[in-house]
Amino acid sequence: MEQKFNPAPRPLLPPIAAIPPGTFPGLESLYKACRQIYPDQPNPLQVTAVVKFWLGGPDPLDYVSMYLNPGNPELQVDPHWHYISFGLSDLHGDGRVHQVSRADTPSGFGFELTFRLKKEPQETAPPTWPAALMQALAKYVFLSENSLFPGDHVSWHCPLDNSESRIQHMLMTEDPQLKTVSTPYGSVTFIQVVGICEEELRAAQGWNGQGVMELLTTVSGAGGPWAVTDMRRGESVALANVVGWDIFNSLIHLEDVYNPAHRLSEGSAINGRYRCLSVVTENMGLAADYAYYILDQQEKKLNLEQVTYNLGV
Repeated sequence: MEQKFNPAPRPLLPPIAAIPPGTFPGLESLYKACRQIYPDQPNPLQVTAVVKFWLGGPDPLDYVSMYLNPGNPELQVDPHWHYISFGLSDLHGDGRVHQVSRADTPSGFGFELTFRLKKEPQETAPPTWPAALMQALAKYVFLSENSLFPGDHVSWHCPLDNSESRIQHMLMTEDPQLKTVSTPYGSVTFIQVVGICEEELRAAQGWNGQGVMELLTTVSGAGGPWAVTDMRRGESVALANVVGWDIFNSLIHLEDVYNPAHRLSEGSAINGRYRCLSVVTENMGLAADYAYYILDQQEKKLNLEQVTYNLGV
């Protein structure tokens, strides 16, 4: 699903030094999940809403915690800042923000947001602009009552950090470390915001967001398996190296050549070093399996191994 925004300038909120005491069961459940990943960071820096939402403040998220994640060299995951929101789910259980729910139902909107930003070597503290970005997304969710799910793409149309970066849009995926947490007020899934460029947005619009996300996580320069956003990334590394943007875009638009009812199969997946894309004609019963490509991991060159079109009624 595509979400469209008209972003306004986002003020940066001041971080505070430590997490406040976790006295509310919903909030404490989320803090506990964070402590399991970051046992050595019990009091991370936080960005907090100066006036809480239930007191008439403009920002729906009570807090955004900012952790330093060392990455994982074996998985080629770079060190990064890990931002985690608190407020889209029911933190308090007293009806001040969300309708009170049971443990076997989603808590509040059923999710919180996360964001992973590649750490620059000279940085000693996390930038706060991702927290402002997450507040803007949360405000959209509260105003529209539309949730965000893995595979959703967000058309933002300006650099996420207000710089000259080509990372100007977003994809949603499930956070690779936090997953889903059970709280006294229901379940909470952590939805990770991933910065993408224009080519990747067009691929998500013409194909599907989860498929593009799979491609991004296979290339370290495009985020790697933990989907770390690199605001300095200058091109669509994933599409250029794994499939080749021009070829990929041509395959997407084959649906327009044959019939508007053609669509790329949402079940397309990466199998080892091979990728098969399928066109399915829903109203004619035709199927075309085509375009097998192999990526030479050593030389980083795309080799066309086989292209076949098998059409039949």
